[in-house]
Amino acid sequence: MNGYVRHLVGALVLLALVAAACGTGEPAPSSPTPTGGEIPTGGTLRLVALDDIDGIGTMDPQKSYYSVAFEFHRCCINRTLLSYNGKPTQEGGTQLFPDLAAAEPQVNEDATVWTFTIKQGIRYAPPLDEVEVTAQDFVRAIERVADPEASTGGYPFYYSPIEGFDDFSNGDADSISGLRVVDDYTLEVTFNRPAGEGGYLFALPASAPIPPNPNDPDARLGIAEGHTKDYGRFQVGTGPYMFQGTDELDFSVPAKEQEPVAGYVPGRSVVLVRNPSWDPDTDDLRSAYVDEIEVVIGGAEKELANKVDNDEADIAIDLGATPEQISRYTTDPALQGRYFNYQDDALAYSSMNTLVPPFDDVHVRKAVQWVVNKDALRRIAGGPETGDIAGHVFVDGVIGGVLGDYDAYPTEGGRGDLEKAKEEMAQSKYDTNGDGVCDAPECKGVLTVSEESETSQKAVQVWKDSLEQIGITLDNKALALGAMYSRCQDPKAQVGFCPTVGWGKDFPDGITFGPPLFGSEGILPGCCNYSFNGATAEQIKEWGYPAGTPVPESLDERLEACTGLVGDERNQCWADFDRYQMENVAAIVPRRFTKSSYVVSTRVVNFSFDQFAGVPALDQIALAGGGA
Repeated sequence: MNGYVRHLVGALVLLALVAAACGTGEPAPSSPTPTGGEIPTGGTLRLVALDDIDGIGTMDPQKSYYSVAFEFHRCCINRTLLSYNGKPTQEGGTQLFPDLAAAEPQVNEDATVWTFTIKQGIRYAPPLDEVEVTAQDFVRAIERVADPEASTGGYPFYYSPIEGFDDFSNGDADSISGLRVVDDYTLEVTFNRPAGEGGYLFALPASAPIPPNPNDPDARLGIAEGHTKDYGRFQVGTGPYMFQGTDELDFSVPAKEQEPVAGYVPGRSVVLVRNPSWDPDTDDLRSAYVDEIEVVIGGAEKELANKVDNDEADIAIDLGATPEQISRYTTDPALQGRYFNYQDDALAYSSMNTLVPPFDDVHVRKAVQWVVNKDALRRIAGGPETGDIAGHVFVDGVIGGVLGDYDAYPTEGGRGDLEKAKEEMAQSKYDTNGDGVCDAPECKGVLTVSEESETSQKAVQVWKDSLEQIGITLDNKALALGAMYSRCQDPKAQVGFCPTVGWGKDFPDGITFGPPLFGSEGILPGCCNYSFNGATAEQIKEWGYPAGTPVPESLDERLEACTGLVGDERNQCWADFDRYQMENVAAIVPRRFTKSSYVVSTRVVNFSFDQFAGVPALDQIALAGGGA
């Protein structure tokens, strides 16, 4: 489940960097702002990035599990059966549209069989510009997803409901029985349960078609054969752009003798050029205004921000607006047209380990929910520009807004309610005299792990001040972002409290929040159930917890009940689950439904936010005078 965290850390890089900003009142514009008239085309979009656009330096469709990589695959390199329009939510950005599919899929009554009809005449980029996309190409992609080595760090768990997927992955079957090529332009997918999320799976980069190798027609994985670890630099896609040098790939020689594209040097640079095979008449989703996209990777935050400020770069793609930029661009009217702010379908939260005293007591956890000053935490993060105070866990974008303004622990202005917190603490086994303040030794020096930034440490101080009112003190260890997540997700570390964590969706469905954050499947190395609900007695013993540690409630059955539903029933089920866990488990304290901010250069005259990837939509950006 490393993939969950890979995508999450990408989102949190953005969140952490805007966290110290000053609040500025009214949000900035949050929709494209063309200057009027016909949108210009041409030019080179110049991006800068702190880190590799893939996070792990592969850009492999089956491995990429990072918001920025999701965008490059969607906007530019790889079309999928279904996809998104590269717009914010209010402009349909979370809706699925046919892409390589000729129309919406046909779905049977119980959503177990999905049939896709594929557009005819779609061809790959050079050197495979004579090769047409067919149904078998999608089978190759999903079989590669099922290969544990080829999809390491990816998200194969999402495809597990496809009939026969797990058997093929485990080596117990020669094919995935749920994938049937009806003919060259028809793919039938059978799931082992109603799959309300089925369409989303075929809009993820992992499902992008893999072409056959004309020089080796028997190669099961086509041109990906022999590229278990490095396919990203040998991929040939169908999007409006391709890596520079894709046309020079030579698949007539063995994989180990093939030279990778020059246009992607992991950790250093990216150059995308137009794919001459792309026909805009077959693509209603991508405008692809610019001719080239260049990315220079590396540098300090301030350095990259300065480059955007000074028009030396157009966008810092994985940085977003820095605190100083947010303050300046939202207060200077002359600059506000270069600043954008969006709800990004992510949650900043704090997590209690239900195996560690005093958080093994639900009354203590509820007391924590009541006492925390969320308003102070948001002010430290930058005020309204950084998000809305949250009262539940599932963001609106993954449950269709069913919960509305629901808040399980509402307090005046989000500033906490000490009286109600003490009422809960008084019911706890750790408050022996019933005065609402923990007097047991377990409440002193609770091991806490937090992110080491200045802003996060200010947030930890708010937590300390809040919890001390009910008798809980923290022994805080400040770590680098990745190290913090590694400690929080390791049950053997026995960390009691993780106050500065967060989570973002992979696609607009509750399954991207429920199972990873609350299910037993999230209790795996590299994943995300930091409260360890669903842990078994055997696991608790193996992890070294003291004898007699209570076994926490498993939420798996409740989660499974939702995964088998579709449509409105599915959204309502996820919402009901969220209510249940907030009111009966209370191990996660939702702090803020986050927003992301971006600054662009003066050359950018059309801008959009891709709600799917949670970063700027590169195919919707246009430059003044065609970038001249």
